[in-house]
Order: sequence, then structure tokens, then C-alpha cells
Amino acid sequence: MAGKPRLEMSRRVKRLFEADELTLRIAPAEVTPSNAALVLELILYLIDDWRLLVARDFLERLDAVVRTNERRCRAVRAAMDEPATGQKLEQLRERAAECQAVKDSASEVAADEWTYACKLFGVETRYKPDPDGTLWIKLDGEVEGVPLFEQLAVVRETALFDKWAPFCNKSALVSQLAMCEIVTWFNLNVPLFFISRDAVIHAYACDCVWEEGKVLMVGQSVDEHSAPPLNQGERIPPYKKSLLHDRMIVKGFQAHIEVKSPTTARTTIIANVDPRTVLPQALINFVMKQMAGVLLHLLQNQAKVVAQDPHCAHAVKMREDTWFYRDWLLPRFQK
Repeated sequence: MAGKPRLEMSRRVKRLFEADELTLRIAPAEVTPSNAALVLELILYLIDDWRLLVARDFLERLDAVVRTNERRCRAVRAAMDEPATGQKLEQLRERAAECQAVKDSASEVAADEWTYACKLFGVETRYKPDPDGTLWIKLDGEVEGVPLFEQLAVVRETALFDKWAPFCNKSALVSQLAMCEIVTWFNLNVPLFFISRDAVIHAYACDCVWEEGKVLMVGQSVDEHSAPPLNQGERIPPYKKSLLHDRMIVKGFQAHIEVKSPTTARTTIIANVDPRTVLPQALINFVMKQMAGVLLHLLQNQAKVVAQDPHCAHAVKMREDTWFYRDWLLPRFQK
């Protein structure tokens, strides 16, 4: 499922909130018992449109109104408690909390907790070992002159990671669960250290472009037991281990992209990785400089290729999924 169409916004919701689906504008409006049903409709629309923090804000206000007006909001409460709707609202609360944590951590200054590794192409790379034996990695930098629209396409097309990502020799999309939610697999091969590691990642994105000029991403490793339900016929790649190969665990991944112009963005990426091996300092140094340190630079180079070469694999994918790229993503950069 390349691009699942989102819910339609009803005319009544558009009128109440002066909402415009094309420009993504939603005017602030008081939530009252008389419009509570329309607010719930708007929340479900925003969830489907991956504007999770806006949906969270409306849900908090709706919860307060329903809680203090039980009689007048009885029908709305019943609708919120329906199994399918209740599950969507609960997932919204959980994911909005995760996305808020991404925003908060991106603004943290405490650089003294991190060990400086390098600065390449305007991007600083830092790391810190965790007491549990895992490694934290942080990339942070602002880059100009690279089309952000194409950068997001390079990030979304995870099956093509092996075309540009450092030391990635295999990659595959396991499942396109929704418009901005995937399960993906990739393999990293580092011949210099005779080591190979693969990973299966479940990730989703939150669109805050209109409200704050930001795109947030959250992800972590999954296996056949912890993965969300996949589409029919799809399955998690089997776990394989050998003397030189194992499956690393990404205990947490987050990306905070602050859009400053169509060709300028400040990106902060933080990941907590369990490589399933003891990391000598020489290997840590290599990973920081030759893999993490150049990751954003190679992503940006690939974005330039996509913008200039209509026959490259990413450009072909973008034309195949016109609903997502042309109808959903592009308007966010034309406001």
C-alpha cells in the first residue's frame, strides 16, 4: 500500500474550524458540548493525516469538555469508547507523547554528556556509552542548498537505502503500514572490521510543518512478536546469526527536522543502538566518522541526484506514488 487515502474532512468541520485541507490551516476554536462531535471528527481526520500533536491538543480539550458535561456529551463519549475509535485515540496519546519527547530532546543543550567525535559537512557527531552496554549516537547540523522535499523522499524509500547509505549493502521495505508508518529491514557490512549487522525497524512520522515548521520521526527495532500487524503475505525477515553476523537492536531512534526554507533544514538525529558485541574504541571511532558522520551528507547528495535525475530509482518511486508525493507532501512546501 504505497499511499493510503486519508479521511475526508466534512463540510461542517471545515466551516467550524475555517479549515483548509490544501493549506493545512485550522483556526483555533472553542471546544464546547455543542460542537464536540465535530471536534472528534476533526481529531480522527488529523490522526489519519499524521498531524499527531495538533490532534493531541484537540483531544485534550475534548476530554475536558466531555468529562465536565457528561449528560450533553453522552453520545460523543459513546463514540469515543467504540473499540476502533478508542484504540485510535489511545494510540494517539502514546505517539503524541513520544513525539513531544523528540521535540524536547532536540532542544536540550547538555553537550557535556556526549563525547565529541567529528564535524563533517556542517554536521556534528557525538556519542556516549550507556551503562547497559548500548551506544547513543547523535547527529546535529544545519545544511543549506539541498531540496528538503527530495530529502524526505530519500528517507521514506527505505528499500533504496542500499543505493546511498554508508556500508548498507542490502535493504527492503517489509511493510508500508500507512502513509507515514513503515516496517523496514537493512543490512550493514563493514569489511574492515569483519562485521555484519542487520536490523528490522518500525518507524512513523509526525507532521508539524504548518504549525511549527517541523517533521518528527520515531522508531525502534521490532521482531515477529513485537511488530505491529503486517499486511497480508508480509513477514519479518528471519533472524540469522553467524560468527561475523548478528541482528543489532535499535532501542530507540528519533529525528527532529526543523524546516527553515524549501532548501534549508536543521536536523537532529538520536539513536540508541545495541550492536550485540563489545565495541573497541577503534570501531567506535570508525563508526562515528565513516558511517554516522557522513550519513546526512550522503543523504543530501542523494537528494540532489533525485532532484536532477528523473530516471533514478527514487524519482521513479515518487512518480509511482503520486498521491503521497504530489497530493500530500508537496503542498506542505508550497504554503
